[in-house]
Amino acid sequence: MSRTHHSRGERLAAARLTAAILGVGASACDSGPGYTIIADLRVALIVVASPSNSRDALAIAARSACGDRVVCQARVWTDRQWAPRTTDWPPGSRENIALIFNKFPNDGGEYLRWNCRRYPQTSPQDCIPF
Repeated sequence: MSRTHHSRGERLAAARLTAAILGVGASACDSGPGYTIIADLRVALIVVASPSNSRDALAIAARSACGDRVVCQARVWTDRQWAPRTTDWPPGSRENIALIFNKFPNDGGEYLRWNCRRYPQTSPQDCIPF
């Protein structure tokens, strides 16, 4: 019997399909070192990363969560209580987000926007506008 090797993106897609068929959330199938994807809202991944992660580790977690997707948006919180599970964000979610990662190859590549109250940046362009 031969084994077929699949890319991480193919494995995640298969896991998401299985999760959808079984009616379970993304947290049942998507995680990596220091992060868990708790919802895939099609418009964005909702990611919870360890609060002990450094700023650089949060950026790596966001990029890793997107994996092989050509276009991706990841929203990262370090406290699960603030991370929304739907497109409707409960009060306090926006103010407690750690970072937003967007990957749009046709729109200039990728960028990170930080909650500068928690992760100060030298350029205001790198901050999430609140």
